[in-house]
Amino acid sequence: MSVLIRMLIAFVALSSLSLTWLSACGVTGMLGDTGNPLVSIDVTPETGSVTPGEVVQYAAQGKFRDGSTRNLTASVTWSSTDPGAALVDIAGRATGVSAGATMIEASDGAVTDAAPLAVNGGTLTALAVSPATIALSAGQQQKLSASGSYSDGGRKDLTAALRWASTNPAVAAVSPEGLIRGVAPGTATIVANTGEVSTTSTVAVHGPELTAIQIKSAPHQLVVGASQPLVALAKYSNGTTQDLTSAVTWSSSSESAARVSQAGVVAAVAPGAATIRAAVGAVSGSAAIAVAQTGKTGKGCDGAGNCYIRAGATGAGTGANWSDAYTGFGISTGQVDPGAMQRGATYWIAGGEYGPQNFSTPVMGTAIITIKGATPASHGAAADWNDSFAGQAVFGVGPNFFSSDYWTFDGQTRGADWQSGYTIKFDLNGMNYHGGAVNTRTPTGAASNLRFDYVEVRGSNTNYVHNSGNRSSCGGYCDSGFYTGSQTNNFYVGHSWVHDVGDTQFQSNMNSSGNSNGSNWIIEYNYISRDHTGEQAPSNHSEAFSSTVQNMTVRYNYFQDIVSSGVITDASGGVPDVGPWYIYGNVVFWTDDGPMNGTASGLGDGFVSMFGENMHGTSYIVNNTIANLGKQPYCEKQGTACAMYFLYIIGDDKGKPTWHIANNVVWNVQGRCVYGSAPGWTMHTDYNSAFGSSFSNCGGHAENSGGNPFANWDGKGKQFVPWPKLDFGLANDTKPGLDVFANLPPGCTPGVNCMNVGMDGTIYGANGSYNRGAVQRKGEASAGKKSRR
Repeated sequence: MSVLIRMLIAFVALSSLSLTWLSACGVTGMLGDTGNPLVSIDVTPETGSVTPGEVVQYAAQGKFRDGSTRNLTASVTWSSTDPGAALVDIAGRATGVSAGATMIEASDGAVTDAAPLAVNGGTLTALAVSPATIALSAGQQQKLSASGSYSDGGRKDLTAALRWASTNPAVAAVSPEGLIRGVAPGTATIVANTGEVSTTSTVAVHGPELTAIQIKSAPHQLVVGASQPLVALAKYSNGTTQDLTSAVTWSSSSESAARVSQAGVVAAVAPGAATIRAAVGAVSGSAAIAVAQTGKTGKGCDGAGNCYIRAGATGAGTGANWSDAYTGFGISTGQVDPGAMQRGATYWIAGGEYGPQNFSTPVMGTAIITIKGATPASHGAAADWNDSFAGQAVFGVGPNFFSSDYWTFDGQTRGADWQSGYTIKFDLNGMNYHGGAVNTRTPTGAASNLRFDYVEVRGSNTNYVHNSGNRSSCGGYCDSGFYTGSQTNNFYVGHSWVHDVGDTQFQSNMNSSGNSNGSNWIIEYNYISRDHTGEQAPSNHSEAFSSTVQNMTVRYNYFQDIVSSGVITDASGGVPDVGPWYIYGNVVFWTDDGPMNGTASGLGDGFVSMFGENMHGTSYIVNNTIANLGKQPYCEKQGTACAMYFLYIIGDDKGKPTWHIANNVVWNVQGRCVYGSAPGWTMHTDYNSAFGSSFSNCGGHAENSGGNPFANWDGKGKQFVPWPKLDFGLANDTKPGLDVFANLPPGCTPGVNCMNVGMDGTIYGANGSYNRGAVQRKGEASAGKKSRR
């Protein structure tokens, strides 16, 4: 989501919490600092002299009540007292226009300062704009240039100094730099002036033109006999797109390798390569496709569909057993090619370093490739296993999936603390990397039907070092755990540890077509901990989820020390179609002893934050536990108590969704159940409990009580990372919760992992008391089958 959009949306909302949080992110130049006000501004250089066309850069240094100073050049308002002599832009760059003198002024509210600027040379007598007449289609752009004629016979380029305006911006808009953009059919006049001298250019705008054709859904590789439907997406000069699959002319550069029908279906004929082209007149698009031999089945390696990978193996490198195991991934002798693995096979992998990988094996129906971490108890059928082979198989940047579906990574085991004992790890530690430890966004399309079970995913910022508010290893938005930028469907992450990312653990922002980023996601039984961007990088935001996904279930997860916009957000502030979401049985908690190497935690918005997507369906935030957001150093240094909301709504949210917010428990948290509203949204908020907190807007059956509801967790003892004790069982019954919900989430098995089952597998109300929160009262017997955790 655009940082500027989020900042402006939060500013308009006028939430005292959001104002405090934005100030923490380094935007006090926008909002002011009521506790430490600006007292003076110093503009430099103190005097200036230029000739027409020359530029001088001004700077503004602010001084505050406590004696501190800050560079305010980019945040003050700049102006020239005599625009006919010199003009100044929003960045403080003053350009001489005509002989004379002016004052260059910087202001922030009532605080101002100015410096004189003399312009020496000829007097401006005329302006000329080139081109004088322009014809554009809607969506096209054209850069204008302007020159000035002077009384001494000179000419100067004044393009960057002039004031540009359109007499009809609905037809043609113009930027402060003189860049025209056609908006709609019609005519407009573009005016360039200094305040005293002006000139014009005439613009005629006609309808949009076809500018490009993009072939989508093209596979990186096809095996002989396979086929794939393609999509021809037309792009027009006004920025719109249209599906022209049935209207374009399709062709193949090598029909002996791959043929394409006029319906856009490409079929692999024989090994080789072909370029598939879609054309309308002179405009065309293309995609390169490699054709491989008929794909392998899972009967190879040991003859029963088991293959073996072990770094350091010295045998034949056939993958048939542990002695002759593949030494890793690649195309060298003794390696397994990640673009030509056996569909339906299980690849047992031993401990070792396996580097970054691009998994691109062509799809064969729904046949899955499984990469399974080998353990002493489970390591395949090969008789030559040695327990010394066990360990953690570590992948670097990646994996990346190049339009290759149906993959499973199964580490099989983890420790009781959910933060140890993983046999498969994806690791970005110490890397300056913008992307995910696992990526499904690729140049050739997204991957679907991906499953990650019992894996560790570590971002780059585990060894974060505070450096005057900047991150130590990367700028702008930083790394994520799982990153998707295109539609990824049927995506599962379970029983895993996703931690220490620079930005977001699950990043699925809006893709370029403006559609949702897939559907049918299940994220369950994970330990999701520590993100860094929002706390320490000025103006940046982060969360555990930035999601534009349909049918998303987030259940039975621990969220520790998630900082900034929220725990789960809708990411983009655009218009992709998202929802319904099922968020239940999660524990969100914060620690006291600097869990992020000296930085404290805090949320700027809510547990679930909505910033303006096209939401639909019936969504649930039920049976969650949120603990210990109260007295945090993050909030104390802002002079306020942290506040939070189960659902936070700002922006022009579309759609007509229904939300059920019930049976949630908070402790040591201040806030409201819901903040904000959106037209057409229906809220059912009730049956929520707050302990040791002040919570409002929660319905007629809300509970506000003192004390600590947990039997064995108080958040006040000596704490360290990784978290030593995950016990959020209730000491006593809460007020009765709501036990009727209309919809069953995807992937829900009644009595096992639905909304009436707690994180530990206990059915709510099994002992006659239907309690609230993610975990029922301690000692209550389970009446249901416990989920595999």
